[in-house]
Amino acid sequence: MIMKKGMVTLTALILLSGLLALILLFDEQIFAFFRAQMSQRKYYVEQGLALQKISQQQQKHICQNLPLNGAEKVKQVFFESNGAEDKVAYSVWCKRAELFKKSPTKGMNENMLRDFISSEKQADFQPHFVKVDTTLTAQKTLQVYWITQNQLEVKGNVSGILLAEGDLTLTGKGRISGAVITGGSLKLEEGVTVAYGKAVVTKLVQEYSQWRLVDKSWSDLSAQDQSE
Repeated sequence: MIMKKGMVTLTALILLSGLLALILLFDEQIFAFFRAQMSQRKYYVEQGLALQKISQQQQKHICQNLPLNGAEKVKQVFFESNGAEDKVAYSVWCKRAELFKKSPTKGMNENMLRDFISSEKQADFQPHFVKVDTTLTAQKTLQVYWITQNQLEVKGNVSGILLAEGDLTLTGKGRISGAVITGGSLKLEEGVTVAYGKAVVTKLVQEYSQWRLVDKSWSDLSAQDQSE
Protein backbone atom coordinates (compact mmCIF):
# COMPACT_ATOMS: atom_id res chain seq x y z
CA MET A 1 0.00 0.00 0.00
CA ILE A 2 2.82 2.34 0.91
CA MET A 3 4.62 1.40 -2.34
CA LYS A 4 1.49 2.29 -4.39
CA LYS A 5 1.23 5.66 -2.67
CA GLY A 6 4.91 6.28 -3.39
CA MET A 7 4.46 5.42 -7.07
CA VAL A 8 1.47 7.78 -7.32
CA THR A 9 3.42 10.55 -5.63
CA LEU A 10 6.44 9.97 -7.87
CA THR A 11 4.26 9.98 -10.99
CA ALA A 12 2.58 13.19 -9.88
CA LEU A 13 5.96 14.79 -9.26
CA ILE A 14 7.22 13.72 -12.68
CA LEU A 15 4.10 15.14 -14.38
CA LEU A 16 4.35 18.35 -12.37
CA SER A 17 8.03 18.80 -13.19
CA GLY A 18 7.29 18.19 -16.87
CA LEU A 19 4.49 20.75 -16.77
CA LEU A 20 6.75 23.27 -15.09
CA ALA A 21 9.45 22.61 -17.70
CA LEU A 22 6.92 23.27 -20.49
CA ILE A 23 5.79 26.49 -18.81
CA LEU A 24 9.37 27.68 -18.41
CA LEU A 25 10.16 26.80 -22.03
CA PHE A 26 7.08 28.64 -23.20
CA ASP A 27 7.98 31.67 -21.06
CA GLU A 28 11.51 31.66 -22.48
CA GLN A 29 10.14 31.69 -26.02
CA ILE A 30 7.88 34.63 -25.10
CA PHE A 31 10.80 36.48 -23.53
CA ALA A 32 12.96 35.78 -26.59
CA PHE A 33 10.22 37.10 -28.85
CA PHE A 34 9.89 40.34 -26.88
CA ARG A 35 13.68 40.75 -26.72
CA ALA A 36 13.82 40.46 -30.52
CA GLN A 37 10.99 42.97 -30.88
CA MET A 38 12.70 45.44 -28.55
CA SER A 39 16.01 45.01 -30.37
CA GLN A 40 14.36 45.61 -33.73
CA ARG A 41 12.52 48.64 -32.39
CA LYS A 42 15.75 50.08 -30.97
CA TYR A 43 17.48 49.61 -34.34
CA TYR A 44 14.54 51.22 -36.14
CA VAL A 45 14.54 54.26 -33.83
CA GLU A 46 18.32 54.72 -34.09
CA GLN A 47 18.24 54.53 -37.88
CA GLY A 48 15.22 56.80 -38.04
CA LEU A 49 16.89 59.47 -35.91
CA ALA A 50 20.01 59.30 -38.08
CA LEU A 51 17.97 59.74 -41.25
CA GLN A 52 15.98 62.62 -39.77
CA LYS A 53 19.24 64.33 -38.83
CA ILE A 54 20.53 63.92 -42.38
CA SER A 55 17.27 65.28 -43.77
CA GLN A 56 17.35 68.33 -41.49
CA GLN A 57 20.95 69.07 -42.47
CA GLN A 58 20.12 68.79 -46.17
CA GLN A 59 16.66 70.32 -45.97
CA LYS A 60 17.59 73.45 -47.90
CA HIS A 61 19.34 71.49 -50.63
CA ILE A 62 17.24 68.33 -50.92
CA CYS A 63 15.09 69.75 -53.69
CA GLN A 64 17.41 72.41 -55.07
CA ASN A 65 19.86 69.78 -56.31
CA LEU A 66 17.27 67.97 -58.43
CA PRO A 67 17.80 68.25 -62.21
CA LEU A 68 15.68 70.73 -64.15
CA ASN A 69 15.78 68.97 -67.53
CA GLY A 70 12.43 67.25 -67.29
CA ALA A 71 8.70 67.85 -67.36
CA GLU A 72 7.86 66.62 -63.83
CA LYS A 73 5.95 69.04 -61.61
CA VAL A 74 6.41 67.05 -58.38
CA LYS A 75 9.07 64.55 -57.33
CA GLN A 76 9.57 62.23 -54.36
CA VAL A 77 13.04 62.05 -52.78
CA PHE A 78 13.98 58.97 -50.73
CA PHE A 79 16.29 58.43 -47.75
CA GLU A 80 17.32 54.91 -46.81
CA SER A 81 19.56 53.54 -44.07
CA ASN A 82 22.49 51.29 -44.87
CA GLY A 83 22.17 47.57 -44.34
CA ALA A 84 20.77 44.65 -46.26
CA GLU A 85 17.99 43.84 -43.80
CA ASP A 86 15.45 45.89 -41.85
CA LYS A 87 16.14 49.05 -43.83
CA VAL A 88 14.54 52.24 -42.57
CA ALA A 89 13.20 54.48 -45.33
CA TYR A 90 11.77 57.98 -45.43
CA SER A 91 10.76 60.31 -48.22
CA VAL A 92 9.95 63.97 -48.86
CA TRP A 93 8.12 65.63 -51.73
CA CYS A 94 9.51 68.43 -53.89
CA LYS A 95 7.39 70.76 -56.02
CA ARG A 96 8.57 72.69 -59.02
CA ALA A 97 8.13 76.48 -59.01
CA GLU A 98 8.24 77.85 -62.55
CA LEU A 99 8.66 81.34 -63.96
CA PHE A 100 6.58 80.53 -67.02
CA LYS A 101 2.93 79.53 -66.67
CA LYS A 102 3.23 77.92 -70.09
CA SER A 103 5.76 77.72 -72.88
CA PRO A 104 5.53 80.24 -75.76
CA THR A 105 4.67 78.62 -79.10
CA LYS A 106 5.43 81.58 -81.37
CA GLY A 107 8.11 84.24 -81.69
CA MET A 108 6.09 87.41 -81.17
CA ASN A 109 3.75 87.53 -78.17
CA GLU A 110 2.31 91.03 -78.04
CA ASN A 111 0.51 92.21 -74.88
CA MET A 112 0.78 88.69 -73.37
CA LEU A 113 3.27 89.09 -70.52
CA ARG A 114 0.76 88.12 -67.82
CA ASP A 115 -0.46 85.20 -69.94
CA PHE A 116 2.96 83.64 -69.58
CA ILE A 117 4.36 85.02 -66.31
CA SER A 118 2.72 85.76 -62.96
CA SER A 119 3.85 88.81 -60.99
CA GLU A 120 4.61 86.57 -57.98
CA LYS A 121 6.95 84.28 -59.91
CA GLN A 122 8.48 87.27 -61.68
CA ALA A 123 9.64 88.64 -58.32
CA ASP A 124 11.22 85.29 -57.40
CA PHE A 125 13.22 85.00 -60.63
CA GLN A 126 13.94 88.70 -61.23
CA PRO A 127 17.54 88.45 -59.91
CA HIS A 128 18.33 85.89 -62.63
CA PHE A 129 17.20 88.10 -65.54
CA VAL A 130 19.71 89.87 -67.76
CA LYS A 131 18.71 93.53 -67.66
CA VAL A 132 19.16 95.50 -70.88
CA ASP A 133 19.26 99.30 -71.01
CA THR A 134 19.30 100.61 -74.58
CA THR A 135 21.23 98.11 -76.72
CA LEU A 136 21.08 94.33 -77.10
CA THR A 137 24.30 93.00 -78.64
CA ALA A 138 24.99 89.62 -80.22
CA GLN A 139 25.04 86.79 -77.67
CA LYS A 140 25.47 83.03 -78.08
CA THR A 141 24.54 82.21 -74.47
CA LEU A 142 20.84 81.58 -73.94
CA GLN A 143 19.35 84.19 -71.62
CA VAL A 144 16.08 85.66 -70.42
CA TYR A 145 16.27 89.44 -70.93
CA TRP A 146 14.26 91.95 -68.89
CA ILE A 147 13.44 95.23 -70.64
CA THR A 148 11.89 98.25 -68.93
CA GLN A 149 12.29 100.94 -71.62
CA ASN A 150 10.04 101.34 -74.68
CA GLN A 151 12.79 101.13 -77.30
CA LEU A 152 15.67 98.72 -77.73
CA GLU A 153 18.39 98.63 -80.37
CA VAL A 154 19.37 95.17 -81.60
CA LYS A 155 22.92 94.60 -82.84
CA GLY A 156 23.57 91.11 -84.25
CA ASN A 157 21.98 87.75 -83.56
CA VAL A 158 20.60 86.96 -80.10
CA SER A 159 19.20 83.68 -78.76
CA GLY A 160 16.84 83.95 -75.80
CA ILE A 161 13.52 85.23 -74.51
CA LEU A 162 12.86 88.96 -74.25
CA LEU A 163 10.42 90.10 -71.57
CA ALA A 164 9.16 93.68 -71.74
CA GLU A 165 7.09 95.36 -69.04
CA GLY A 166 5.14 97.56 -71.43
CA ASP A 167 5.32 98.68 -75.06
CA LEU A 168 8.45 97.76 -76.99
CA THR A 169 9.92 98.89 -80.31
CA LEU A 170 12.93 96.96 -81.64
CA THR A 171 15.32 98.96 -83.81
CA GLY A 172 18.74 98.36 -85.35
CA LYS A 173 19.80 95.31 -87.29
CA GLY A 174 19.74 91.73 -86.04
CA ARG A 175 17.79 88.57 -85.45
CA ILE A 176 16.21 87.31 -82.24
CA SER A 177 15.86 83.54 -82.07
CA GLY A 178 13.51 82.42 -79.32
CA ALA A 179 10.57 84.59 -78.31
CA VAL A 180 9.60 88.16 -77.46
CA ILE A 181 6.86 88.69 -74.85
CA THR A 182 5.55 92.15 -74.03
CA GLY A 183 3.10 93.68 -71.60
CA GLY A 184 2.04 96.20 -74.25
CA SER A 185 2.44 96.71 -77.99
CA LEU A 186 5.33 95.23 -79.98
CA LYS A 187 6.82 96.86 -83.09
CA LEU A 188 9.74 95.82 -85.26
CA GLU A 189 11.57 98.29 -87.45
CA GLU A 190 13.12 97.22 -90.73
CA GLY A 191 16.30 95.27 -90.17
CA VAL A 192 15.07 93.38 -87.08
CA THR A 193 13.50 89.94 -87.29
CA VAL A 194 12.09 87.63 -84.65
CA ALA A 195 12.07 83.88 -85.27
CA TYR A 196 10.52 81.35 -82.91
CA GLY A 197 13.20 79.00 -81.57
CA LYS A 198 11.60 75.96 -79.99
CA ALA A 199 14.85 74.51 -78.63
CA VAL A 200 15.82 77.88 -77.12
CA VAL A 201 12.41 78.40 -75.52
CA THR A 202 12.18 74.85 -74.16
CA LYS A 203 15.62 75.03 -72.54
CA LEU A 204 15.00 78.41 -70.91
CA VAL A 205 11.51 77.48 -69.67
CA GLN A 206 13.05 74.45 -67.94
CA GLU A 207 16.05 76.33 -66.55
CA TYR A 208 13.96 79.16 -65.13
CA SER A 209 12.35 76.97 -62.52
CA GLN A 210 13.23 75.80 -59.01
CA TRP A 211 12.55 72.68 -56.96
CA ARG A 212 11.19 73.49 -53.51
CA LEU A 213 10.50 71.32 -50.49
CA VAL A 214 6.80 70.78 -49.81
CA ASP A 215 5.98 71.65 -46.19
CA LYS A 216 5.05 68.70 -43.93
CA SER A 217 5.73 66.19 -46.72
CA TRP A 218 7.99 63.95 -44.56
CA SER A 219 6.77 60.37 -44.84
CA ASP A 220 7.84 57.25 -42.91
CA LEU A 221 7.84 54.50 -45.53
CA SER A 222 9.02 51.85 -43.08
CA ALA A 223 5.98 52.39 -40.87
CA GLN A 224 3.72 52.17 -43.91
CA ASP A 225 5.29 48.87 -44.95
CA GLN A 226 4.87 47.42 -41.46
CA SER A 227 1.19 48.37 -41.35
CA GLU A 228 0.41 46.67 -44.67
